[in-house]
Amino acid sequence: CGDTQNQSTAAGSGRKEKVMVTVVSVLSVVAAIFCMVFLSQGSFSMIGYFIDLPGLIFLALLVIPAVCISGFAKDFGKGLAISMHKNSEVTLLQLNKSIEAVKLVQKLLIYAGVFISLFSFVVVVQVMPDAVQYSAQEYMQVFGNNFAVAILPLMYALVFSLLLLPVSAVLQRKKIEYIQK
Repeated sequence: CGDTQNQSTAAGSGRKEKVMVTVVSVLSVVAAIFCMVFLSQGSFSMIGYFIDLPGLIFLALLVIPAVCISGFAKDFGKGLAISMHKNSEVTLLQLNKSIEAVKLVQKLLIYAGVFISLFSFVVVVQVMPDAVQYSAQEYMQVFGNNFAVAILPLMYALVFSLLLLPVSAVLQRKKIEYIQK
């Protein structure tokens, strides 16, 4: 009975360790973005330029339904759960399905980010004011700001895909360990 309690305590601490690693990973990405902004401009006043709520919403509106339609939504959730638990018992089939689901989400994120950015570029070019009304410097400033907003969904897609790489690696490692047993 005491051995079972030690195993459950060890499993609980392993889970907490995985959650901490995940939190630290996400915070590291956020800190890297803050450092890049600070080093490029010398202040954090530009952080607002990296927030594009409509871009995030469009990304979610393209990725989430596609994952649900593909039938991999449940497998993606299980894949995230499996990657967080150190000693979870899973089958080879579930590992394979989870690996494919994570790969699908990564691909969907990148394709959706590219699509949204390209669509935004077309809108920016079509909506841009006539260059005759502005000086070259004013025109380039307006174009540059709109261009920056248009590329944000692609940046978000790459960051989310980057955050899924460790999940994919953990699932692959668990698959190899399962096969070796």
